[in-house]
Amino acid sequence: MPAAFEPLRLLEKLVEHGVEFIVIGQIAAVLQGHPETTVDLDILPRHAFENAERLVEALHALHATHAGTD
Repeated sequence: MPAAFEPLRLLEKLVEHGVEFIVIGQIAAVLQGHPETTVDLDILPRHAFENAERLVEALHALHATHAGTD
């Protein structure tokens, strides 16, 4: 069973690990008060090796897994 969708937990963990990113997609509109809902979170991390390392650390801390491939 997939884990519950917790976008705020993910955002908090990214910030906690110092990941530089922006929120894009429909959830960006939701965060700005648009009444529509969504069940995904799209982020665009800053393209830098050190930032990628911090992103990996944050995802490991969340016990994230890759979906869609064996």
